[in-house]
Amino acid sequence: TLIKAPLENIIKKNIQEQDTKEDLNIMDQNVNRLLDLTKQLLDFRKAERDGMMLNFEKCNINNIIHGVFIRFTSLMREKNIESDITLPMEPLFAYVDKEALTKIISNLLNNAVKYCERSLSIELSSKEDKFNIVIRNDGKLVQPSMREEIFTPFVRGNDVASSTNGTGIGLALARTLAELHSGTFNMV
Repeated sequence: TLIKAPLENIIKKNIQEQDTKEDLNIMDQNVNRLLDLTKQLLDFRKAERDGMMLNFEKCNINNIIHGVFIRFTSLMREKNIESDITLPMEPLFAYVDKEALTKIISNLLNNAVKYCERSLSIELSSKEDKFNIVIRNDGKLVQPSMREEIFTPFVRGNDVASSTNGTGIGLALARTLAELHSGTFNMV
């Protein structure tokens, strides 16, 4: 982008001042966050308006989940979160849109990490021709009255700290993508 490329060029330079380096890294993280939010919003609007076209292919679900999980390990380590991933011994294959499933899992893990106290787990299981992904954390429970409403675009839980980043798009997008897979998406 017109903002990210020049910023990356500056970051690559040998800058001596530590405060400046830190500020540039924060700027880079914020630019990445804005790009991610923009993509999520565009994906959500497209799915809502046109019924996003998915590209189904046979995928190893274990590998997809593990790949997304690995991306969050650094953040979990930084927040001192103990994590556990439970995958079947035998690879589980299913016809999914790999990018859409990655977005679903990323949004779920992002929220689980964001609202976690100390521990988080993800588990993949299957029964007959369906598979389940369950993500748990030890954070504050969403009030029963909000458990459906939280999937409405731009709605955030009432107890969410104002300092917690979020737009209320992620869960709505994740549910829409799950439904486009003829799946369900629930908070229990």
